Order: sequence, then structure tokens, then C-alpha cells
Amino acid sequence: MCVPKTIKCFGSSESPRFQMTSVNDTVELPQPTCGYTEECGFGRFLFVSIASSLAVLGAAANLLLAYIFTFKTKKNTPPTLYPTALALMDAALCILYFLCFGVDVFMLYLRIESLFIIYHLYIVPAFVMVKIVQLIIPYLLIFVTMERYAWISKHCFSEWLFSRVGRISNLVLCLVLGGLIRLPPAFALTVESYPECLDFFRTLAVDYRRWAKETEWYNFYDLHLIGILQIFIPFIVLVVLNCIILRRLLTTDQENIKKVPPIYIDGISSGSSRASFKVLRMTIKRPTMSPAVRHAVYTTVIIVTSYLICSGLHLLLTFMEKTDAAILKSDDDPTKASIFYTIFGDMISFLYMFTSAIRIFIYCKCNPTVRENVLNTLDICPRGLARAPTLDLISITPVSPVDI
Repeated sequence: MCVPKTIKCFGSSESPRFQMTSVNDTVELPQPTCGYTEECGFGRFLFVSIASSLAVLGAAANLLLAYIFTFKTKKNTPPTLYPTALALMDAALCILYFLCFGVDVFMLYLRIESLFIIYHLYIVPAFVMVKIVQLIIPYLLIFVTMERYAWISKHCFSEWLFSRVGRISNLVLCLVLGGLIRLPPAFALTVESYPECLDFFRTLAVDYRRWAKETEWYNFYDLHLIGILQIFIPFIVLVVLNCIILRRLLTTDQENIKKVPPIYIDGISSGSSRASFKVLRMTIKRPTMSPAVRHAVYTTVIIVTSYLICSGLHLLLTFMEKTDAAILKSDDDPTKASIFYTIFGDMISFLYMFTSAIRIFIYCKCNPTVRENVLNTLDICPRGLARAPTLDLISITPVSPVDI
């Protein structure tokens, strides 16, 4: 691999090629004759090839979700602006995975020199886009989760926050701030040339510019500020919100049980116990919220949980990088990552992409209406079954009292 782990791992924040500690502690490293790389055997080629194929399918699936959320809804449908934006970000992440990982492994294993040159023409902008998308996705998840909580709770954060204008304003603000916050790497990264290297596939490599290596504020920005904004804050907020939502759902079910008429519970004769139990079970299962809202809430909880798993592994890798763990470095060549670092970094990057690629299956599993609309859109509805209603029929009345 011809770029630092910073580029190749979606969840990585440092490159083993150099360690940015502080201005006073920076150690000038000798200029290497070849660029940083990682080993690429058949096993890694096969794994990344399969993952890249999945990324392409995931991008198409998320674009399909965005189409359904955009064109299969009407005014009485639960708001889908945030889920649509999330689907587009997931599609972008899958595409970027293919560009950053798939192309890289293909050119190294198949030894395609022209692809090697093309790769280094777009890798820096692609890397910056990866970082922007990674920062935006958790905050979109926060907006989606807050909106779901507002639906099932009697208390709302703010009526304007979940109004039509408020949603658009929040989305635009999230996109703009995400782009501005993650813009510095566009100026800090460059493609270095190593013409004296005998291996053509190590004559180009992405590295930080000298000012980025020696500036203390960039070290703070790249490691600490981004870690707080992209990992810690979303992690804590999403955990708290989902615990509140799950608790609220359990409370709602308990309230439904209390509303069961006493006639179904007391004075039941042995002959009518089975029939009465059926009535009791149907009464308990009748939620106070509409099925559309409940399905949306369950879908959100599962999506957020999958993201939290990736964030947990990301935190572990970040800790190992900050402590300069010896297990991340190759014993033979300091310009090569260790096998563990390569595998662990690839796994985290794959999980980020995988959780984005399978969102459509989570929606289809947790939301019957979305599942049926996906089948109808693909025109693969089984014979003998009526075609599913569009999303505008999932609720007779508006489910969001603050949808202005």
C-alpha cells in the first residue's frame, strides 16, 4: 500500500511513518528512499475485492433508499429528510471505500502502473471527502435519533428543531460545518515523489507536509479535537439517547398493560380463559404510537448500535496509535505497517463501510413498509401478493405533532 495508514483506514488518525508529538519534541526523520507501503498478498487481495464488490452494491442500495424516501412519501408520512441525507452519506462512504481500498489493492496486487498514477491523482481529495462524510454521519444519526425520541415522547427538544424549516436548516448547517472542520487535511496532505526508489509502486506516497508535522496546533486538531468531535461526543450522545428511547418504549408497553380493562383479567372462568388471554395479548400489543413511528424507532436503534460498535473499535485503535504501540510497527522495516496493524485497520474500515452498505437490510427487516416498497421498486414482488402501499399510506394521520 502506497499511502500512510491515515489514508487507508477510515478510523485511523495517525501514520506510523512519523509521530507528531509537539513542536519541541518533533524528531527529524531521515528522508526515506521509498514511500510508505503495506504488504498485499492474495488473502488481502481477495478480502478487499469481496469488500469492494459489497461497497458497490451498498452504494446502489443506499441510493435506492434515498429514492424511496424522496419519491415514495407524502405529507402524512413521517419526515424522511434526515434518513434521506443519511442514505446519501452512506452511499458516498461506500463509493469512497472502493476508491481508497479497492483501487489501491488492485493496482498493487495486479501491478497496474497506469492505475497507480491515476490513484495518486485523486487520493488526497478522496481522503478529505472520507473524513468529511465520517464526521457528518454520526451527527445525522443524532438528528434522526432525536427526531424519533420526539415522536414517542410527550416532551420535545424544540418545536422549531423538528419543523420543516428547522430540519433543512440543521442539515445545511451540519454539511457546511462538517466540510469546514475537515477541510485542513486538504492543505496538510500532499503526494510525495521518490524517484530514486527501485520499486515503481513506491515512487509515490501520500504524506503530511512539513508544517503539519511540526505545528503543534495541527497535532491537537488532528488527534484531540477531531477525536472529541467525531468519536466521543457522538458516542456519548447516541448511547444516552438510545437508552432513553428504549426505556420509553418499555414504559409505553407497561402503560398499555395498565390500560387493559379489568373484565379481561378478573373473574375469568376456566372455560373462557383462553379466549380472554387472546384479548389481553391483543390489547397489550396495541401501541399508543403508530406502526410507522415504532418501526422507524426500532430501525434507528439498530442502525445506531451498529455505528457504536465501529466507534468502539475506532477508540481502541486510536488509543493504540496515541500510545505508539510497538505492535503497530514492522520489526524489519519502519516504513511498513505490521501485519496486525494492516489487518486491524482493514477490519475497522470494512466495518464502517459494511454498516453503511447493509442499512437497506436493516430498514427492510425492521420496517415492513420500506421492505415492500423496495420489492415494488425493484419489481420483484412475489406472485399472488398485492403490491405494497407507498410510504404515504403507512399512517392515516400525521405522526409528528411538530411537523410544521
